[in-house]
Amino acid sequence: MNIRKKIETVMQGGSSVDAGWLDTCLSVAAGLFGTGVRLRRKAYARGWLKKERLDCLVVSVGNLTLGGTGKTPATIYLARRIQAYGSV
Repeated sequence: MNIRKKIETVMQGGSSVDAGWLDTCLSVAAGLFGTGVRLRRKAYARGWLKKERLDCLVVSVGNLTLGGTGKTPATIYLARRIQAYGSV
């Protein structure tokens, strides 16, 4: 079974003896990521990390997905539309 099929099996909740190790690895990775997120939120709440304010419009496009999702063309489109409105 190739890695893509293993990931799909785990994501769909299917059972596969071969995908068991991947399920374990992904569970550990998810736990570590969640711990990191909680620590970061606490650091902001306690003032250890500071929020920054900018004097300009900020638009966030996309998420953690890498490549091929159309973020760059969407960003160019949005930037041109915002400029056309005279906001920038």
